[in-house]
Amino acid sequence: MENVQPRFKSNSTSKSTSRSSKSMGSFRIRMPTPEDIEKYKNKFVSVVDPKLETISIPDDFVNEWKTTFDKHNFAWIRGPNYRNVEVFYKQTDSGLVLTDSSVVSKYFGFVRPTRVTLSYVAAENKFWMRILPHKIVPQININDTTVQQPNHDPAKTPAQNVEIDIVPQININVTNVQQPNHDSANPPAQNVQIEQLPVDNNTNMRATHDRDHASEIPPRMNLSNKEGRLSLKRKPLNGDNVIHETSDQVSLRRSKRLIVANNKIQIEKLTNTQPKLSSKRMKHQKFVRASTKAMVSRIIIKKTEFGYEWTKLVTEAAARKYGAKVLHIPNEISKIVLKPKFAKILIEVQMNGVTLLSIPCNVMTAKRYQFERYISKEWSKIIKKTNIEAGDKLMFKLQEPPAKLMIQLIKGK
Repeated sequence: MENVQPRFKSNSTSKSTSRSSKSMGSFRIRMPTPEDIEKYKNKFVSVVDPKLETISIPDDFVNEWKTTFDKHNFAWIRGPNYRNVEVFYKQTDSGLVLTDSSVVSKYFGFVRPTRVTLSYVAAENKFWMRILPHKIVPQININDTTVQQPNHDPAKTPAQNVEIDIVPQININVTNVQQPNHDSANPPAQNVQIEQLPVDNNTNMRATHDRDHASEIPPRMNLSNKEGRLSLKRKPLNGDNVIHETSDQVSLRRSKRLIVANNKIQIEKLTNTQPKLSSKRMKHQKFVRASTKAMVSRIIIKKTEFGYEWTKLVTEAAARKYGAKVLHIPNEISKIVLKPKFAKILIEVQMNGVTLLSIPCNVMTAKRYQFERYISKEWSKIIKKTNIEAGDKLMFKLQEPPAKLMIQLIKGK
């Protein structure tokens, strides 16, 4: 490794950089500290595939950190943008893996299998992730044939042993070179003849610029739109056939046009208006809608030793497999249990004592009301995987402190 000598700048440049850094303070990039570099030592290479559910861990890495992995059921993956996503340890026949790879890909925007390095930090129970570049094999096109250059690793293979035996065969056929065509529209420079226009020596003007010439007077033209095409019509030079309108005729024609336009507007207003209901009927409709809405949205919350419990009935709109779905958390729970900065929770769906799905979810906050909390994207995924249908009953159990939300699914008849 070569030692890079630091470059010293003058005082003027240092002052200018300090000023620019102050002005661009909000866009400053965080530089890695020695503690960060220390945390990137315990690492391994893996692949995050959006179509798979597991992220593989090498066996030697598992044996090295087995005692630490046994203490935790889940961990966090920290991305290059300093955002964290929750993953779970899962023991399979092939060894210990992390789940869910599709959630990690969606969280960090991976659309294809991506090679990454995961550095484990035992004190934080986190995997610090770095994205590796894709391996691109260079191609060389010689005589319409593609030759792939072998991918040698300079760290493993010495430079003197890397040899690429490519003998390009270049045939230049002199007969294929196109000679200049003297009969073409662009002859060679020596055959071009320049013709100068005649100039009047008395006026120093060209002969074609004579304004008194009779052929320079253009005839009057008229553009008419006939059958969707513009056509040119010549008018005679004399004005015998020209019709002149008086101011009264022009105003009369304009008033007729305005009357026709007003009639069309009145007809459109009559056809577009809807019949108005009486005031008594409108008040009755508003009162019925408010009462039915209050009856539907009323939820009974119970306080138990486990935490808080409430029940909801699945409607047809909530059971649809398409479109965005939202799970609203009751406002009473948001006020009492959830803190304002509470953002993540683990949802576990069970049916007849069997766990169907366990997924970490983001708890969102509505802009219109601070205690209106909901789960959006992950809830749509839960509905599709657990096959929730209309008429089913959902029993919610929230722990205190709120680390896990258990949902008991009871199928309807």
